[in-house]
Amino acid sequence: MFSNKKAVIFDLDGTLINSLDVWNEVDLVLWEELTGSRDRFGALSAFRRQALWECRSMTNPYVGYSEKLAQWLNLGLSGAQVHAKRFAISRRLLKTIVRLREGAADVVRYLKGQGKRLGIATTTRQCNVDIYCDENVSIRKELLFRDVFELMLTCECVTQIKPDPEVYCLMLERLGLPARDCLVVEDSLEGVTAAVKAGIDVVAIRESWSLEDADRIAELTEHYVESHADLLKLFAG
Repeated sequence: MFSNKKAVIFDLDGTLINSLDVWNEVDLVLWEELTGSRDRFGALSAFRRQALWECRSMTNPYVGYSEKLAQWLNLGLSGAQVHAKRFAISRRLLKTIVRLREGAADVVRYLKGQGKRLGIATTTRQCNVDIYCDENVSIRKELLFRDVFELMLTCECVTQIKPDPEVYCLMLERLGLPARDCLVVEDSLEGVTAAVKAGIDVVAIRESWSLEDADRIAELTEHYVESHADLLKLFAG
């Protein structure tokens, strides 16, 4: 099913890079800066997820999340002030602690060598992608994104994020290819759903943050693999 595909489109966070845990680290540093302790920090992950869902229609949902966080902690700060602090912390950590998933570079290089057109379709921001492309030394040692990916679409390119299919529909348009000629690699139920709605075949790679959705992901995808090593075997086989 893969030899006839002309393009492979990758999700970024959780699929190509181990970046999902970094946001807990960002918020831990932010929490300590705002409160002076780690008290109640364990409740923040669920709070963040709910806040981002409620703010999903905003131009930048993280500003809304920061405002809700300021209100929850009764800080006397605006959402913009909290967001500025969080943004500064994230710039530092995205450069230093985010890594490619093990074996991801091998998969990308193999597909490139097979003449596949490669793209990234992500709901992360362009400024984050720029860091991974240009400033994260660990990632750059393994893979130069700008050299291997023909197109990189971010949340600024669309009005609706995954599970809406807009980013994948836009990718098809920009590549000038029908859905049947493309394959998506995803890790989350939201991402898989977006690709399926766009009519594109999907292969999923297991990621710890999406384990609660594993059964549904498996139902929607052509293959659901454990690692990039398994993904490489799938493509090479």
